[in-house]
Amino acid sequence: MNSNKRLKPFVTAVCALLAALLLFAALLGEIRLNALQSQIEALRREKTALEREEQILSARLAGQMNLEELEQYAEEILGMQRCRADQIVTLPDIG
Repeated sequence: MNSNKRLKPFVTAVCALLAALLLFAALLGEIRLNALQSQIEALRREKTALEREEQILSARLAGQMNLEELEQYAEEILGMQRCRADQIVTLPDIG
C-alpha cells in the first residue's frame, strides 16, 4: 500500500505530461493545417490567374493565325506584296 501512495503522484505527473504533449501536438497540427489551407488558397488564386492568362494568350494566338492566313491569301491568291520603304509616303498633318 505504501508503494501505491508513492507511485500515484508519479503516475499523475506522467499523465499530466502526456496530456500536455497531446495538447501541444494538437496545437501544432492546427497551426500546420491553417498554413496549408492558406497555401492551397494562394495556389488556387494563382491557378485562376494562369487560366485567365492562358485564355488571353490563346485568343492572341488565334488572332495571329488569322492574320497569317490573311497575309498568305493576299500574297498567294490576290498577288499582293508588302510595301517597300521607298513606296511609303507620309503626308503632313493639316490639323
